[in-house]
Amino acid sequence: MAAPLAALVLGAGVVLPVPAAAAPCVTSGPAANGASVTICLSEPAPGALLVGDVRVSATVTTDPPTPVASVGFTLGGAYVLTDLKAPFTFILPSQRFPVGVTTLDAVATLRTAPAFTSDPVGIDVGVGSASTGSGRFTPVDPDVPADGTVVVAAAGDGADGRTASRRVGDLILNWSPDLFLYLGDIYERGSWAEFRNWYGTKTYFGRLRSITNPTIGNHEYEDDPAAQPYFAYWGSPPHAYAVDTGNWRLISIDSTIAFDQVSPGTDQYAWLEDRLAGAGDCTLVYFHHSPLDLQDHEDTQRLADLWSLLASSGVDVVLSGHHHSYVRWQPLGPDRSVTADGATLFTVGTGGHSLYDFTRQDARVAFAQNQTYGALRLALRPGSFAFRYIGIDGVTLDEGTRPCTPAYVRRGR
Repeated sequence: MAAPLAALVLGAGVVLPVPAAAAPCVTSGPAANGASVTICLSEPAPGALLVGDVRVSATVTTDPPTPVASVGFTLGGAYVLTDLKAPFTFILPSQRFPVGVTTLDAVATLRTAPAFTSDPVGIDVGVGSASTGSGRFTPVDPDVPADGTVVVAAAGDGADGRTASRRVGDLILNWSPDLFLYLGDIYERGSWAEFRNWYGTKTYFGRLRSITNPTIGNHEYEDDPAAQPYFAYWGSPPHAYAVDTGNWRLISIDSTIAFDQVSPGTDQYAWLEDRLAGAGDCTLVYFHHSPLDLQDHEDTQRLADLWSLLASSGVDVVLSGHHHSYVRWQPLGPDRSVTADGATLFTVGTGGHSLYDFTRQDARVAFAQNQTYGALRLALRPGSFAFRYIGIDGVTLDEGTRPCTPAYVRRGR
């Protein structure tokens, strides 16, 4: 922008130029349907010095009134966050961006066909703080109650700042679980700001952080090919880790294409083989991508060797997300055919972001639904497990119990 520059004094005596105030509104349009869009950056003020966590707000008006799908924000051209729900207000962790003078931009997209995106509105600001370190990851190892039953909640694909995501969090909190397994994906791109706002607050799944053992999704790699926001938020967890609680071994792995470690000959696959060989009577493995689905995604073949390893090792429960629906499959063997002592696969991509249509049927499916957001409640008991899928309205849609495959049976395979 061409505004005159003033002086900005940062810590340690660093002086940077900062522009004077400029008009923070832009009107774009009309769109194909005749609507024009006016977007304004109401916070921070033009020329502001951003230090630490800073409140950012944008307002959007349309003429005639037209639904707004999202507002996207960038800082110095770097992606910040996509806000999917009004009011378009969030906390910007400015310490995660380079110190200096830069431009904060916002654009609005209408929920029309075809979608119409406004011109950007921008203000020049100064960033005055450097990145800070994060804590150290320690997996949650819950205390086992006297009856030996550990209550575990699981859901993925929900951290996006909208009402459904909050309601799934409310649902899980009402259970008072011992452990929460978040099955991956922070929307839209797993950025620093999206972790800070859609996961790291007391409104959404951040309320469950103290009992959460996460697994990484593909969206966490979209803003950064090294997924730095994910690893920083959780305190540098390994891509794969295991926890023993009671007589259950719980194992998280990275199923993403970006990591590419789900095939024989890779380090993670070998690590998983070792952890499965040393497991006791009951084993649960969880990761983001589903080895089977009702939408014909490419992962069903990519994960064929992984599924064969899990089923042939006698894994009892496999949890996944990625496909935005709830599906429970009949117990399946290494070749993915139905077998009485096979592994039970659950897809729980119903954390609140969206719900997918089913594009095909499969006789191996025991139960499937794509109409209601919700979460899976597991009661992990000595030698067995009970499951309930509960929608955000509190109604149980699927439930049952199954025994574990004893370790001596698995070792005899």
